[in-house]
Amino acid sequence: MKLLSPLKPAGSVLLVALFTCLAVGLVLASFLQLVAQRHQLTMRSMNWNAAIPVAEAGVEEALSHLNLDAGSPSANGWTTVLVGGHPVNIKQRNFADGSYFKVTLYNAGTTNPMVYSAGFVPSSVTTNVYITRLIRVTMGLQAGLFTEAVASSGPISMNGKPGLIDSYDSRLGPYSTGNNQHAKGGWRRIPPIAMRLTLAMGRLMAR
Repeated sequence: MKLLSPLKPAGSVLLVALFTCLAVGLVLASFLQLVAQRHQLTMRSMNWNAAIPVAEAGVEEALSHLNLDAGSPSANGWTTVLVGGHPVNIKQRNFADGSYFKVTLYNAGTTNPMVYSAGFVPSSVTTNVYITRLIRVTMGLQAGLFTEAVASSGPISMNGKPGLIDSYDSRLGPYSTGNNQHAKGGWRRIPPIAMRLTLAMGRLMAR
């Protein structure tokens, strides 16, 4: 009498279970890899966007330097170096979160200065790696654009309550009676034709 062995069906079920587990594992591994890649792309995008405000802070630093330190390009922590034989001014500022900017100012003493500001943000994906964005700003100073305290395209009338218009030049610092009151501003009409100014109870301190 020949006996049938029960091992063959059991072995087939085991193989099916193994292949099923393998297929499920491959699907899960692919899904986890996709999630990890999406996470890396998201974090890199956040770092990429965060570098712009840092670079913009460098631009603000340069503009403040041009406005407040005219004639003193090496003041307030700026360093003068030679690039291609031409003097330029550079500055770096570090922030508490590890980001920093490096800003370079060309032609500081001219009417067309140029600013290059690079913002650096630590990468959230790779250690000791920074995400960098660069901003270039070209400027042209228009001499004589705002030379008057009051400019009008039509008649000026101050017939209401008593008021005061006083010249003020922001380049001289905060408004005060000591150093920036009556800052030699004038008034004119645009276009420069016959002007009409009615003060009544008002006062105009200008040239």
